Amino acid sequence: MINSPSSTRSRAACVLSASAAQGRFQLQMCDRCKNFCYPAREICPDCWSAELRWVDVPGLGTLLSDSTMYGSINDYFATGLPWRVGTVQLDTGPTVLAHLHKETRVHERVQVIARTDISGQGVLAALPVNASPRNESSATPDALIQDRQLRSLTCDPKGRTVLISDARGELGSAIADALVKAGVKRIHGGGLLNRANGMQPAPLDLMDDGSVHALATKIGHNVDIVIHRVSLLQPGDIIGDSPPNRPDISAAQEELAANLLTFLRLAKTFGPLLRDRPNHVSAPARAWINLISAHALAANSGFGTSAVSHSAAWALSRALRAEFAGTGVKVIDVLYGPLDEDVGRKPDPPGVTPGRVASTILHALQQGLELATAGVYAEETLSRYREDPLAIEREDIRT
Repeated sequence: MINSPSSTRSRAACVLSASAAQGRFQLQMCDRCKNFCYPAREICPDCWSAELRWVDVPGLGTLLSDSTMYGSINDYFATGLPWRVGTVQLDTGPTVLAHLHKETRVHERVQVIARTDISGQGVLAALPVNASPRNESSATPDALIQDRQLRSLTCDPKGRTVLISDARGELGSAIADALVKAGVKRIHGGGLLNRANGMQPAPLDLMDDGSVHALATKIGHNVDIVIHRVSLLQPGDIIGDSPPNRPDISAAQEELAANLLTFLRLAKTFGPLLRDRPNHVSAPARAWINLISAHALAANSGFGTSAVSHSAAWALSRALRAEFAGTGVKVIDVLYGPLDEDVGRKPDPPGVTPGRVASTILHALQQGLELATAGVYAEETLSRYREDPLAIEREDIRT
């Protein structure tokens, strides 16, 4: 049986969860009276206006009170007692309930952040800040992974077993290097024939059902984190003349097979094994990471069929997240711009180094994020997509 915290939320509160998945702390603000609301509501509790919108807030506040639970009727929390929670008076006005870092103290300043727990819903956590009369710094980046309670909000790879579905090339080596420095227990490198960069060779042909099943049978029950790259990205039009000498749909079929069906094959084989592992309240969540081109978000006339296949992979990732909900597995999408090794250092848009992608993956794992970007192109594309998904369709973005 799978243990997890309660996943019941109101429809309005789901917006907080969506923001928390991206590492953003948002509250509702009333456009009429300018007051902030918490918890999420349908109308403003001060002026009864329905003109509420979600905005990012800094999260600084003061811890008013704390309480330590020594008993719980929830099986998940019962295995991790004692558990400390408290109320925080935010500088923006509302008083919120938050899980507390071990070093927070009543009447001291704290930084409230939003993350998703293993049920997939947004929760708040209060971390200590270094306060001075003139300046307040935010909490340290590793505050989550160092705390017994709050580690469960992360996917910290320390002491864990990782499968990189395709570990060949500079990107695979960079990811392995970052994981080794973070204290990973074991890395299985898909496609490798020999040990390299701390990775054990894992014979894996993602185009072959038998190969994927054989590897899952051998190592699947021990894998905590899967890292999969949707990798094939090539110029091509839907109705134009590119790629040359391929006027049929063979190029599109190749891209869908490489970018969508390999992902689906891996998910159907390793997904149930990840899902059925038991959850421990003091342990980080398990993780499935998908590296997807930012072209998945943009209507790009230069990469038409590739953008379609990456968009399909992103849709599959969202479907996988829905099926993993409440199981203790976080699905993390890392959107990346054109890699240096792929584009040969084209100046526009700027290429992304494998090291940058690897550090983004590690940051997302240690911070418990479900969406992250690697590179300026991916960051700007996601920002424009958030502003207006329909407007970005009208942009002609060429690489």
